[in-house]
Amino acid sequence: MERKITISSFCLAGISIHTTNAENQAAEDLGKLWQDFYQKSIPSLIENPLSEEVFAVYTSYESDYRGAYTAFIGLKVDSNEKIPNGLQKLEISGGSYLAISVKGEPSQSIPKAWVDIWAREDSLKRKYTADFEVYGEESNKGPDSNVTIYLAVAQT
Repeated sequence: MERKITISSFCLAGISIHTTNAENQAAEDLGKLWQDFYQKSIPSLIENPLSEEVFAVYTSYESDYRGAYTAFIGLKVDSNEKIPNGLQKLEISGGSYLAISVKGEPSQSIPKAWVDIWAREDSLKRKYTADFEVYGEESNKGPDSNVTIYLAVAQT
C-alpha cells in the first residue's frame, strides 16, 4: 500500500556509513552498520529517545540510487538533545513523502521493495534528500512483519 503524506522535520541520533549500491557494496556495508548498531548497544546510549522505533535513513546522495550516499541508523530525539560522544545527529527535513508499507520478513521484503522502487525511478519523482525505513513494533514478526519506507518526493 502506498500513500502520499506530508511529514514535519525531525531529528535522529545514531551511527552512519558512506556507501554505494555499486557492486553490491551497500549490502555488505549496511549489514555491518546494523550489526554495529545492536552489538554496540547504540539504542541504550541514547538517553531520551522520543520512541523505540528504529530509523534507517539514506541521505547525502551523490546523485541518485546509483551514486554514493550515507546510510544512517538511529532513534528519534528532540533536536535540542545532547548526543553522546561517538554518535551523530541527523536532521530530516519535512515535506512530501511517499509512504510504502512493506509486508513480510524484512531481510527479504525490504531489499525487494527497493528493487521495485528503483524500477519505477522515472515515475516516482524522488527528491533524493532523505529516504528512510521505520522499524516499529510490527517489524519483528517474521513473515507477518510490516515496515514502512518513506521516499522524499516532489510535491504535485
